[in-house]
Amino acid sequence: MAPAYVIADATRMDIMFSAPTGLREQLRPGLEVTLPGGESARVVSVSGDTDRNSQRLRVRAQTDEGSA
Repeated sequence: MAPAYVIADATRMDIMFSAPTGLREQLRPGLEVTLPGGESARVVSVSGDTDRNSQRLRVRAQTDEGSA
C-alpha cells in the first residue's frame, strides 16, 4: 500500500485549470486569481497551445505561501 501522492511543500499548492481562449491576452504569469473558496493564487504559466479536446487554455497557478 504505497502512498497515492506525496505533498513536497505543504505551504504551497499548484492548481491547474482551463480558461477560455478569449482570455489569452489577460492571462499572464503573476496575475492574481481568486479560487472558489475565497483564497488567492498567482498564475505561474499559461499554455501556448489550445487544448485540442476542450479548445481552452491550460493555466497553472500556485497558492500563496501559507494559504494552502
